[in-house]
Amino acid sequence: MGELPRIIKSHKDNEILFIHIDDSFYRNLLPADRYLFIYCCSAYHEAEAPEKYQNLREQIARLVRALNDNPCGDYSKNIGNILTTLLNYLTYNFDFLRWGYGTTAFDEKRVERLQQIAERVSSDYQMNPGLKKLAAEIDISPYHLSHDIKEKFGDTFLKLLYYSKCEHAAKLLLSTGKRIVDIALECGFSDPKYLIKHFKQTFQHSPSEFRKVYQADAKTLASQAQYRDVLLSDAIKSLL
Repeated sequence: MGELPRIIKSHKDNEILFIHIDDSFYRNLLPADRYLFIYCCSAYHEAEAPEKYQNLREQIARLVRALNDNPCGDYSKNIGNILTTLLNYLTYNFDFLRWGYGTTAFDEKRVERLQQIAERVSSDYQMNPGLKKLAAEIDISPYHLSHDIKEKFGDTFLKLLYYSKCEHAAKLLLSTGKRIVDIALECGFSDPKYLIKHFKQTFQHSPSEFRKVYQADAKTLASQAQYRDVLLSDAIKSLL
């Protein structure tokens, strides 16, 4: 959550529907799901599960249709009910911790375990949770935990941990002017050289190269952005 969709340049204009849902609404709805990673890549998986994606489109279309109506009666309550249904559907059908990269859901016991792992890896970037300690907290053997992570995510626990740290570093590189040495410390690296090493493995650029290539100032962004508003009624047609 909180990430912009990837936009692929083509010979046609891209039309994107942005729906901003207040995070407090979601937290109140599903307080247990503190770490939620939506993975909804229709380009890869829609052919395997077409009904799943069509259902999502219909629910989004229903929300857009309701937002497009003139506010009257129980307008807010109706929007809230539709959002509740939509968010529940997203959570149980597109949560990465429930499905991984595939279309077969994990069992709930494994989901709970993965949520605990995500919490430890993502909650404090300055901490370096060891696999043995984490396995003890989850009450599972280190071998079983290591095998489980490798089987479901294709990487070792250590690689996932470094990826999480580098992802956080990438956000800081693009959104702040902080020095790389300070970013390294904030992300839990004892020395900038370790950040540079793992960052290059993850993003194929050193942190300084990454910032130079991808960070744009406000003036540059403004000159690149070309957009037009589209009616919500048109968005409904494209969804169905």
